[in-house]
Amino acid sequence: MIVSNSSPIIMLGKQGRLELLKKCFNTIMISKNIYEEIRKKAQTPEFIALEKAIREKWILVENAAISRVLQTKNIGQAEKETISLAKEHKAKALIDDETAKKFALLLRVEIHGTLYAIYLAYTKGVIGKEDAKNILKTMIKDGFYISTEVYARFLELL
Repeated sequence: MIVSNSSPIIMLGKQGRLELLKKCFNTIMISKNIYEEIRKKAQTPEFIALEKAIREKWILVENAAISRVLQTKNIGQAEKETISLAKEHKAKALIDDETAKKFALLLRVEIHGTLYAIYLAYTKGVIGKEDAKNILKTMIKDGFYISTEVYARFLELL
């Protein structure tokens, strides 16, 4: 199981590739607020994919109690909830926000981003190299920010 923030669900859901998370982690947990955030985009591919995954019971929605360490204005509510749920369930978390990743370290929560999920899908043979590259290219077109250094490193790893 892994706890996910909204960006991996939105980015992969837009492409109809949300099932990569299931194939890599089996069960995904999100906070109720993350569900509500994505729900505001009703009738979008990412919301439709999320609803299907919830019906199939491989994405679970849970209320989150925010850890005291995360009572800060430096990260968003969704990131606080994701980190807190991961800590509570002794799980890894998927978050793309760099500041949130630093706060997760304070709680000793292992944290990865959407690229990790794509790379894991590649190493498990779920997708091929070209598919991994195309998923990333489409994410960038959809507004996903990635530095040229991280982009180059990702291609190197493939």
